[in-house]
Amino acid sequence: MQIELFTTWEAAKFLAYWLPFRSQKAWYRYLMINPSQYLNQDGYKITVHTLNSERRYTKAALAALINAHLNGNEQLPKGLIK
Repeated sequence: MQIELFTTWEAAKFLAYWLPFRSQKAWYRYLMINPSQYLNQDGYKITVHTLNSERRYTKAALAALINAHLNGNEQLPKGLIK
């Protein structure tokens, strides 16, 4: 099983699709400052991996953030996580 990894820009695009209350550019900024400023954002720290000096996000980590932002009555759409 191969883990799907996203660059910061791809992760921002993914988040903008599922959580459209921020633009892709706004999500990019959110992701860039999240590791050090997460308590000043919404208190949710996203797991980020560094490969070849570049940040990578797993689909599972992004889905967890999406799930945390959804209302309690909403569920993750089927197909978001395999």
